[in-house]
Amino acid sequence: MKSSIRFFRIAAPAAVFAALLSPAVFAQDSSGNSMLTGAFRFRYVATVATNESGVVIETTAAEGVLTFDGNGNYTIATDSGWIDNTQNSGKGQLIPQGSSTGQYAINAAGIGLITNPNPNPNLPGLPMYGTFSQGVFTASTTEESQDEYGDTIPAVNDLLVAVAVGPIPTNSTFTSPYWIGALDFAEGTDSDVKNALFEISPDGKGDLGSLSIQGQANSNTASCGNGPACLLMQNVTGATYNFASDGNAQFSIPAPQGVATPQVLVSGSRTVYVSVDGNFLLGWTANGYDIMFGVKALPSGVAGADALNTGLFYLSGIGDQPVYAGMEACGPFSFWGSQNGDGAENEWVHQRLYWACANSPDADGYPLAYDYTSWNEIAMNPDGSGLDDPLAIALSDGYSYGFGDVTGNCVPSMANATCGFVSISNTSGVMGLTIGIHAPSLSGSGIYLSPIGVVNGASFAPPTTSLAPGEFIALFGNFGSGIPAGGVTAPAGPFPEVLSQVQVTINGVLAPIYFVSPTQINVITPYELADITPPAQVQIQVNNNGLLSNTVSMYLLDYPELAGIDAEPGIFSYGPQGNGASDGIGFAIAEHADGSLVTPDSPAQQGETIVLGMGGLGSVTPAIADGAIPTYSTLNYANNYNYGELAVYFDDFDNNAYFQTGTVQFAGLYPGFPGEYQMNVTVPTSVGPSDQVFIDVVTPQADVTEVSIPVAGSTSSTSAKAARTGAQRTSGPGVSEVMIPLPPQLSRKSPQWHGPVHTPTRMTAPRRPLPAQPASPQN
Repeated sequence: MKSSIRFFRIAAPAAVFAALLSPAVFAQDSSGNSMLTGAFRFRYVATVATNESGVVIETTAAEGVLTFDGNGNYTIATDSGWIDNTQNSGKGQLIPQGSSTGQYAINAAGIGLITNPNPNPNLPGLPMYGTFSQGVFTASTTEESQDEYGDTIPAVNDLLVAVAVGPIPTNSTFTSPYWIGALDFAEGTDSDVKNALFEISPDGKGDLGSLSIQGQANSNTASCGNGPACLLMQNVTGATYNFASDGNAQFSIPAPQGVATPQVLVSGSRTVYVSVDGNFLLGWTANGYDIMFGVKALPSGVAGADALNTGLFYLSGIGDQPVYAGMEACGPFSFWGSQNGDGAENEWVHQRLYWACANSPDADGYPLAYDYTSWNEIAMNPDGSGLDDPLAIALSDGYSYGFGDVTGNCVPSMANATCGFVSISNTSGVMGLTIGIHAPSLSGSGIYLSPIGVVNGASFAPPTTSLAPGEFIALFGNFGSGIPAGGVTAPAGPFPEVLSQVQVTINGVLAPIYFVSPTQINVITPYELADITPPAQVQIQVNNNGLLSNTVSMYLLDYPELAGIDAEPGIFSYGPQGNGASDGIGFAIAEHADGSLVTPDSPAQQGETIVLGMGGLGSVTPAIADGAIPTYSTLNYANNYNYGELAVYFDDFDNNAYFQTGTVQFAGLYPGFPGEYQMNVTVPTSVGPSDQVFIDVVTPQADVTEVSIPVAGSTSSTSAKAARTGAQRTSGPGVSEVMIPLPPQLSRKSPQWHGPVHTPTRMTAPRRPLPAQPASPQN
C-alpha cells in the first residue's frame, strides 16, 4: 500500500488551522471539561514520515507543562520544548509562544479530544482523540480531516501522555516499586527502535534496585535468524535516581555487561516525573525520541491475581513493526480505546487503530483509522505481571505487562481496582508500548445512564467504540421506578418506541426498544445516524414516564465518503464455555443448513456454508423503517455487502492457517427479527480440524475478531455444503430463536489491551467510488 515516501502535509497558514479547529470540530460534548484542570507534565512522540519501504525516517517529540483551565483551553509553559531528527540538526528547541495555546473537550466519561501541542511544521495540527482518568490524559491523532481547500490531511502515528503535577518527591520519600514500560525511536528512526518492561524498587536512598529488563531491539533481528526480533532479557545493577527541587528526577541506568550497544534496551539518563497521587511516572530522554510510563506496582503478592484485570480501562499506545529480512515493514501504528476485563482472564478490547499497513485507504490513498475489536485473555501473576494467552502467542504478537497497585482509592466502587497498567509487545518484531488507565467510578441521581454503560449488543465492544445505524446496543444505568424487576421484552411485531413507560432517544430520534429493566435497556440505533457527517458525537437519553436521564455521548468516527456502508459488526455468541451467555466471546451463534446450531458435538465442515447471527452490519438496501420486521419476500441486503466492502477471515491456530478467506454468500437483515443480521459464509477448506477457529469480520471502518467455531475435517455430505440465503429458509428454528433468548446481561466486565493482538488483515483493494445505486443483490 506504500508506493511513495509518505510525508505528512507541511504546515499551512494559520487560517487553515483555524478552520480545522473551528467550533464545528469542537462541537463535542464538553460536560467533563472541569475534570481536566491544573498543571500537567506532558510527553509527545510521533513518527512524521516513512519512506517507500515503510522505514521511519522522521520522528518528533515534545515535553513540558500543559495548564488546563477547566473550560476547554490550555497553555504551554515557556520552557517546554520539542525536537525533530530532520530539523535544526536534530537539536531541541523551545516551543514558540505563538504556538503555546490550545483547546480541548472532554465529556462526562472522560472521553474527548485536544489540539496537538507539538508545533512541528510537518505536523498537520489535527485534534488528538483520547481519554482522561486517574489524573492521566492520553491521546492519539487517529483521524484525518480536510483543510480549507478540501484537501485531505492524513492522520499521524503519535502518542500524548500528560500526568497531573503533584507534591515534589524527595529521594527519601521515593520508596514505592513501579512497573515501567518504554518505547524508543533511537536517533529518530526505527533502525534501532526498541521497547522494554521492568520493575524498579527504589530504597529511599537513591538506589533503584536490581533491574530485570525484558524487551526487543530491532538491531537484534540478525540473532533471530533474520526473522522477527526475539525477546531479550537483560540484568542491570547500579541504577540510581536523584530528585531535584523542581520535582525532576534523573534516573541513571547503566548498560548491562556484555551486551552490544545497539541491543541495550534501556540505559543512560532519563528525566522522570511523579504524578500528583504517586500512582504513575512519566519520563523521557532529554533531546531524545522515547517515552517511559510507570505504574506503582503491588507492594506484595496478592491472592486471586486475575481479579486485578477487572473493570474498564482506557487505552492508548504507539509502536512500530520495522523492516526485517524477508518481510515488508508494516511501519508505525497508534491507537486509543478501552478494554473491559471480567477478572477471570477475559478481555473485551477496542482500539481506534491507525496503521498504514493494515488500514483501508480513502479516495486519496491515505489509510483510514478503524475500530479494532478483539477478545483477549491474560494470565496474571501475584506480583501484578502478566502474559498474553496462547491465542496471542500463536499469532506471534503477545504482550507482557504489569498492573498497578491495589489501593481501593482508584475506583471507590471497586475495592480491589488497580489504577492502571503498562505493557509492551514481546514477540514478532512488533515493538509497542500500551498504557491502560482505569476508567473513573461514575454515578448519578435520578434516572441515570452511565456514561461508560453503552456497548455493542452483539460484540460487547466497550464504550469507546463508534456507533453504526441499525446497531443493537445495550444501555446500563439506573432507570427508575415503574419497571418490573425482571424486565420487560417487546411483544411480537415491530419493536415499539415506548416499552414499560420508557423511551430512548438518540440525537432526538426515538429508538426501537427490545428490552427494558431497572438497570438495562436494549435498543436499535436509528438508521438516521447514517445522515450525520462525521467526525461527530450523538447524544443518548432515557425517558421514564417524563423523567429524563442525563445525556451520554458516543462517537461516530466513520468517514463521509463511507456513508451508507458504515458498520460496527459483531457476532452473537453463546459464551466462552458454551453456557448460553451471549457476551460477545466464546462460540459464535452459527447454524448449519438444516437450522441446527454449530457446536463442538456438531462442528462446521470444511467447505460448508454456515449462517452467522450478527448485529451492527449497518444500512441496508432496500431501506427499512426503524424497528420494522424484515421479511423473506423482500430481503434487506447490507450495503457494505452490496458494494463489496465486507470480508471474513478464518484463523486456525491449531493448524497454522491464518487469515483464510471465507466466501460471503449473503449479508443482510435476518427475516423475522428487527435489528438482527445474518451472514452466510463458506468455511475455507484450508482450516480444521480444530475445536476453535476464530472468525474475523472486516469492513472499511471496523475489524472484529472475538468468537470462534469448531471445524471438523473434510465434509462427508454435499448437502452440508449447500449455500443458503434467508429467502431459502422457510422452516426450522431461526437464528433469532437462539440469538437473544433474553437480553445479554453485562456484569460490567472490563477489558484490557496491549498493541495489536495480531497484525490485522484488511482489504487491500483500492477503494471504489460508491455507485449511485447498489449492485444487483448477490446470492
